[in-house]
Amino acid sequence: MGELLEMKISTESAEKQLDEYLSYFDLDMDELKSEQKDSAVKDNLDMSYGRLIKAIRQGRLQIKFDGGDDGDEAQLIQEVGRKNKTILTYKELTGAAKMSMKQVDANDNYGKMYSLVAFLTGESLLVIKKLKGRDCSLVESIGLILLQI
Repeated sequence: MGELLEMKISTESAEKQLDEYLSYFDLDMDELKSEQKDSAVKDNLDMSYGRLIKAIRQGRLQIKFDGGDDGDEAQLIQEVGRKNKTILTYKELTGAAKMSMKQVDANDNYGKMYSLVAFLTGESLLVIKKLKGRDCSLVESIGLILLQI
């Protein structure tokens, strides 16, 4: 049977952290959803936001602002695995990261998400594709939101 992870912080604290991260990229979830014509996309954004909040509350996802070359740099740090835990560190989104998706078919949203995540984490696409369950779900949620930037 699966383990139940203790919630380490409140929903409000997790939302504040995530909203600060999104604000760093001039994203606002309410605006983002209102711009969408497709209700399925709105639902996916809501679901992804909720997954990120839950992962932050459980301590599986952290948001960090570090001094980069030109000031703060926003990073996501994802704990992967249940027993043998490893860390995926998502560097800040750049033009080079967006260009990493140019080989992917424009209609292949999963391909774009996985390609972007592989580039941002420095992991191979094969490693990202092998993630399972909640780790895979969280990668997809992060990818979906980052594709909106």
